[in-house]
Amino acid sequence: MNNYSFDAEKSKISGIFKNVKTFLLDFDGTLMNKEIYVEMYPHIVNALEKKYGDKVKEAIIELKAKTGEVDTYELCAKLNDLNLYYSILPTFIGKSKLLDGTVDLLKKLNTAGKRVLLITNSHRRTIDLYLVKHDLGKYFDFVWANEDSDFSKSDENYWAELTMATNIIKEESIVISDDLERDVIPARNFGMKALHLGTDIISLKEILQ
Repeated sequence: MNNYSFDAEKSKISGIFKNVKTFLLDFDGTLMNKEIYVEMYPHIVNALEKKYGDKVKEAIIELKAKTGEVDTYELCAKLNDLNLYYSILPTFIGKSKLLDGTVDLLKKLNTAGKRVLLITNSHRRTIDLYLVKHDLGKYFDFVWANEDSDFSKSDENYWAELTMATNIIKEESIVISDDLERDVIPARNFGMKALHLGTDIISLKEILQ
């Protein structure tokens, strides 16, 4: 097991990119500001409660007991009403904002001839809406969405399945994500380089330097 570590304070950021041919980028919180989900949550819950009453509270309790959190997509799915979710989501996607440096980074990687993969827990229908809204699809060689794996990102099988499906070499790849526990550490343990947005780097702009 490779417990790769990187100290951004003692090493130049550029050094970690040596021999890297493939960049695997998380989406929510890494490329896009995810605050819209906080704003959207009460709208989803209120709309569900108008249709399903106390069943919504029961579903929320069950989801919290299972995962410790409540994802609005999963809540709607549990109540068999994804149509409601996708009737509300586009309004908030319309207000969503990319994090500083996102487009510049993607352009730089494309110009340098790097493979760029989007790896996200979002469902494909959801991520497709974002890619269209922000005109990002053209920058990615591959999009790996929630439906593409039966494993969570914290499972080594997720990364094994991903590398096999996309024909990437893990030793020549780097993961960039704001999620240390579910993305960065598992990727490092699998043998990939990985940067945590928040501690290793504070902004995507650092990669552009």
